[in-house]
Amino acid sequence: MGNGAVSPHQALPPCWANHAEHRRKLGLGDGRIFIVLGSNCRNVREILLSWGWQENTDEKSRVFDLKWAMKPSKVDGLLGLLPSSQIVNHFRGSGNLDSKTALKGHLEACPACSAAIFPRQYDLRSSSALADFVDDYILTVAESILSAKAGSKSPSAESDGQGTTQQSSSTVQVALQVLERTSAMDDDGRLLRCRREWKALMGKGNHLPHFLDARVRLFIERFEAHGKGPCSHCAYLAVSTDPAEPAELSSFVPSVSFEKSSQEHADGSNAWLCPSGELRKKQLIFNGEASGRAWVVKSPHAARGEGLQVHCDLQQLLSDAAFQKARGQQWNCAVQKYIENALTLPPDGCKTDLRLWVLVYSWNPCVIFVHAGPYFRVAGKPLTFNSGRKGMDRCAHLTNRPQQESENRLLLEDWLLRLESGRPGATREFWQKTWPCMLDGVRLAVISTQAAVFTDSEEFRRSKASPQSGPHCFELFGFDFALDSDLNPWLLEANVTPDMLPDDPEPISTWSRNATEGLLRIVTRSQSGELKLPSAAELKAPPAEDAEMTPPPARLLMESEDDKHSEFCLRRRINQVPQRLVSGLEIEDCSPWRLVLAEEPETERALAMRHSALQSRVWGQRLACSTQSHDSVLRHRLLPIPPEATHDNTGKTSDPPGLLHKALSKSNIGRSATLVPGTAKKTLALRSQSTPCFKKSDKGSVRAVIFRKPSVSRLNRSDSSPMSLSVSPRARGQASAAQLPQIGAGAQGNDEDASDAEKKK
Repeated sequence: MGNGAVSPHQALPPCWANHAEHRRKLGLGDGRIFIVLGSNCRNVREILLSWGWQENTDEKSRVFDLKWAMKPSKVDGLLGLLPSSQIVNHFRGSGNLDSKTALKGHLEACPACSAAIFPRQYDLRSSSALADFVDDYILTVAESILSAKAGSKSPSAESDGQGTTQQSSSTVQVALQVLERTSAMDDDGRLLRCRREWKALMGKGNHLPHFLDARVRLFIERFEAHGKGPCSHCAYLAVSTDPAEPAELSSFVPSVSFEKSSQEHADGSNAWLCPSGELRKKQLIFNGEASGRAWVVKSPHAARGEGLQVHCDLQQLLSDAAFQKARGQQWNCAVQKYIENALTLPPDGCKTDLRLWVLVYSWNPCVIFVHAGPYFRVAGKPLTFNSGRKGMDRCAHLTNRPQQESENRLLLEDWLLRLESGRPGATREFWQKTWPCMLDGVRLAVISTQAAVFTDSEEFRRSKASPQSGPHCFELFGFDFALDSDLNPWLLEANVTPDMLPDDPEPISTWSRNATEGLLRIVTRSQSGELKLPSAAELKAPPAEDAEMTPPPARLLMESEDDKHSEFCLRRRINQVPQRLVSGLEIEDCSPWRLVLAEEPETERALAMRHSALQSRVWGQRLACSTQSHDSVLRHRLLPIPPEATHDNTGKTSDPPGLLHKALSKSNIGRSATLVPGTAKKTLALRSQSTPCFKKSDKGSVRAVIFRKPSVSRLNRSDSSPMSLSVSPRARGQASAAQLPQIGAGAQGNDEDASDAEKKK
């Protein structure tokens, strides 16, 4: 019984009475029955057959004790149709943890907790997220430049052979100006505001993707023409442009004092590099040889590393992201900060990360097991950020097995031996810091999605005509963690139905079979009552004192007590995990799995209220997002034109807001007005006492629909015929939304002029 074998006549659970006829037709006995769907589940089939179970080959049959399917859609529709005595291997709603964008939303409900384990990520389907990403990219480069100037350790500094990076005075000035603007949060919103600033900080002036060149050709010409000399924004760059001239960082921007901040933060944290708060300081360790420019583009529906691209050039990254099309939508991807200062293995200096198998046995109460021996993946080439004709070398950055030319997976023991050869004491550091912090990251990810998964499952189950209480569900996830040079774990993503490794060479195949057998033993024996998990009271009991005293393991969120956390913060809940579960509790007959979380059940009302509050937060963020198109965001951020650059080649002003004011002035009511020089004439006929309402047309222009304000004598009339004004995209780029409603407010005239204008139109 200890190895999971059972008698053929011992059923788990007792067979249904109406299953007898099905068993007779299928030629099945009285033992336990299983259904396995998917070629990747061969280990599951072989293990259950060795235990004496019998296989039901009918994929749609409901006669089973355990059904294992690789696709969640094959089993999650059974929720509410079967009793709790039957088992399936998927939860309905597990996509909240599996989806890259959904996991980000749940974790970032408390940004302070998310910043400790999850690299910042942006969903580029939203134009507002695209604008935030461009700002983050610029700010990260500025922070990296100032960090190198301050003498902090960085690979780019080592390349000079002097231990520090010699940055030009103009580059440092622009970087400090970026930090100043981030702290000021003025109305402009752009961190770089002219071509000279872009070139000084980023190496070149125009980073606009090439597919937009034809659409915004006029803006590019004006951007290039007026970027050759200093403007009102970059006038400070003319003070000193000699790269060899020493620069005092505190002298360029008075409100950003490097010397003062260095004294306040003697630990070398350089908090002055984080004007947006403490959250960015936690992830400054990501910056390395690429000077903060490395980001990874993730396709939401790809797997096995197929949809991943690493870029260090903003223009190439935006071009790649724009053509990530799925379900008829462009920009359907996410970008995540790449860990440039990643852990590498000696002697080749190849990047390494790991996959951890996680078993969620129940969502309420939340019960989680993890496999005590994760396997590690090693890149096939040394880590470098040199970009070739085809971009970054995938073999140096992507550790997925299909992206490598040969087997690249190592078990924990072999990996630690290789790491110890170049880093003495790494084994102790891994078990004292990396492992417990990694388990805290697993707990945080699962608990943050608990309300969503449980509420979705209950709502679906109760939607049935005669809902059943089952089947009982469990889920196997593959958590991918990256490691930085300080052995800190960073959660990249969680994958549902990970690769079961049935055809891999030794010793990976043996590892996979033992892990799968232990998982099935936990699920089947817990369901039958043969395996008793310790209660919450038993887990809270103090552990037995060891003969050899060891220091307490590190915790992920213990040092973030002073940070600003949101109302959805789970820090206290994570830190209150019993001491016996911090590094995992070994349970008899469950090896090599460890119990890491076993909580008391919560009420359905409490989970439903939490899920409703989180949904309200998400929808509030969506409503607050900008309605600008992606092209408009890129043009505004990447092609900033100074205020004085508002004249065309003829010397005449081409300021659209000024022309709009002129067109809508009192002298032009009811008459035709040319809005943009050199373009087709647009006419406008205004009524007296009118209020404009501006809308975006299908062709990309802005239409001002002006309705007559009804007077007292017209309250019983239905006359509200609209007048319209079309503004070209060239003029739209200069006219702000705040200016447009004020234009029509000052329009005055009489009804006779308006009527004449209507007849002419």
